[in-house]
Amino acid sequence: MLSALGSKEIDVIRQVYVSVISTGDELIDLDEELTWSKKRNSNGYALEAQVRQVGAKPVQLGIVPDNSQRIKEAILNALVLSDVVILSGGVSMGDYDLVGKVLEDIGAEVQFTKVAIKPGKPITFALHNTKPIFGLPGNPVSAIICFEIFVRPALLKMMGHKDIYRTVVKAELMQDFRKKPGRKFFLRVRIERKDNHYQAFPTGPQGSGILKFLVLANALVVVPEEVTELKQGIEVEAYLLD
Repeated sequence: MLSALGSKEIDVIRQVYVSVISTGDELIDLDEELTWSKKRNSNGYALEAQVRQVGAKPVQLGIVPDNSQRIKEAILNALVLSDVVILSGGVSMGDYDLVGKVLEDIGAEVQFTKVAIKPGKPITFALHNTKPIFGLPGNPVSAIICFEIFVRPALLKMMGHKDIYRTVVKAELMQDFRKKPGRKFFLRVRIERKDNHYQAFPTGPQGSGILKFLVLANALVVVPEEVTELKQGIEVEAYLLD
């Protein structure tokens, strides 16, 4: 079509390059021996896959230990290599949660450090010379859901998309659910279609470290902050993940 119109050059929006960094002394890669004090770096692979799914270009920078200087070097390197930086881990309030301090040290403008959601409360967002930096939680489910909520729409918008949010459907909840008030909850569910309407089946225990029941989900039901109980049969809104 372009050649038929005689267009030799056109303006385009290029793919966004996204650096992925996993922080933590406890992390090991797939070919290393697993011991009681270690855990596999599943976040690095999950976040890279999410970046690819959006249509952006991942730059995998691997595991960085809980060391301020090493984290600083990794972030500065990522800022040279990419348009967006994603870190997982190191954003809570413990002795080894160093990302926030490092971001201040390099002159990044921290916009916020926590949000009232579950899973995913400890999330940091900063800007360094207009480049976005996302500090995601270390728990696997929290990291993946925070990418879905915060990072995915940002990447799509940066690449010129107008429709940047997931499709939302009304569904019948097929199991009671309870939670504490104060935080918006993202309930992992399996959506199925029956008799011209959708049904939402919770996939299992909802802990932020239980990756299996997120993998089994194809949607997220958003439970508002003030709601403490949902009864089976109630209509809910579900954000489709596939």
